[in-house]
Amino acid sequence: NKGSLSGYFKQTANIDLSVYEWLPIGNGTNYFLGNYDGNGYTIKNMKITTISGVIRSGLGLFGYASNATITNAKILNGSGTIGATTGSSYYVGSVVGYAANTTVTNCTNYEEVVALNDQAGGIVGGIAGGKISGCYNYGNVSGGLYVGGIIGQTSGTTTITNCYVKANTTARSNYNSWGGCNGGIVGYAPSGTLTITS
Repeated sequence: NKGSLSGYFKQTANIDLSVYEWLPIGNGTNYFLGNYDGNGYTIKNMKITTISGVIRSGLGLFGYASNATITNAKILNGSGTIGATTGSSYYVGSVVGYAANTTVTNCTNYEEVVALNDQAGGIVGGIAGGKISGCYNYGNVSGGLYVGGIIGQTSGTTTITNCYVKANTTARSNYNSWGGCNGGIVGYAPSGTLTITS
C-alpha cells in the first residue's frame, strides 16, 4: 500500500494465506487504480480481523479501488473470516471493500464475510458506480446494516449482470431502531441508478 497501486497485475499461482493476516490492497488514501487478473488461480485462508475499539473500513482482497478492473478472483473457504466478531468494521467484501467506478468480472467467493457495522457484500461491500458481472457468491454474509449477497450498498450508476448467490445474508435487526437492510443481491440502494439483469 506504500507503492504504486496502478498498472497490470496477473496472479500466476494458487495462494494460501493461512499463516498471514491479510492487509487489503488499497486504503482510504491510496486507492487501487490498476487491473488485476486472477488468471484461474485461487486464494485460500484469507483472514482479516478487527481489533476491539479500532474502526476499520475497506476490508477484502482489495480495500479501496477506483477506476479499476478486477477479473477472475477466486476466494476459497478456509480457516479465515473476512471481517471479524470484535471491534468495528464497514465496507467489507470478499473481493473489494469499497469500489468507485470499478469493473468486477468473473469473481467467485466461498468465504464468510462479516461487517460489524455497515456495507457487507459477498463480492463488494459498497460501490459508487461501476459494473459487476459474472460473479458468484457462496459465502454467508452478515452485518449491522446494508447486507447483500453480491453488494452491500450501491450509489451512482451501477449495473449487475449474470450474478448468482447461494448463501445466507443477515442484517442484525437490533442494530438500530429500524433494523437492518438485507437483500439477496443488493442490501441497500439509496441513490443513483441500479440495473440488475440476468
